[in-house]
Amino acid sequence: MYARLQCTGGPLPQIDGVETKQQHVVEVISGHPGFAGLYMLDQIGIGRRVLLTLWTTRDEASGASARTRGELGPRPFELEVDELYEVIDDWSGPAAAEESAGAASFMQFETPMSQARFDAGQRGAKERIQPAVAKVPGAIRTLTLWDAERRALVVFAFATSMDALDAAGRTANSTELLPGEDPALLAGPTRFDVCTVVESVPSVAITR
Repeated sequence: MYARLQCTGGPLPQIDGVETKQQHVVEVISGHPGFAGLYMLDQIGIGRRVLLTLWTTRDEASGASARTRGELGPRPFELEVDELYEVIDDWSGPAAAEESAGAASFMQFETPMSQARFDAGQRGAKERIQPAVAKVPGAIRTLTLWDAERRALVVFAFATSMDALDAAGRTANSTELLPGEDPALLAGPTRFDVCTVVESVPSVAITR
């Protein structure tokens, strides 16, 4: 599975009927070939819009914007970020099958990331953090995105509410290191943003 990450540089411009147009955009994107999920987020504090779309192939992810413009015309704002990633981990939390996402964290890590840091982070996530967060009510999903060419890592965590997101974060940060884990290889994200979920069309997680 692949992901396309698109972010505005700040709040969206004032547009009449924005909620109706938002829903129409979601409907159009959801109808594209290879569509596998969508999360539309607003970054708390600055109102930046973040759109994360999921696709079954890289080509479908790459061509999605052109198809959308073909149906809706040019977008009425500029993008600050427009990047493609491979989804290397898609983890389901205890609330995945029951509730919709209301909040998300958006974490970006040092780029380019060394192989040692990458390996350490993946081990810590799968063997230490995910088993702990699996016990947190309201945790829905974590998506780990990787660009091998740039060696860029992005992680999205979704929860039913801000309180659930905060509880999941506190749980993750309070876990004890596993035997052999090196704290020097486990530095946190270089950027951490908290978002509200405006719209979502979640897909089924591919691993657990």
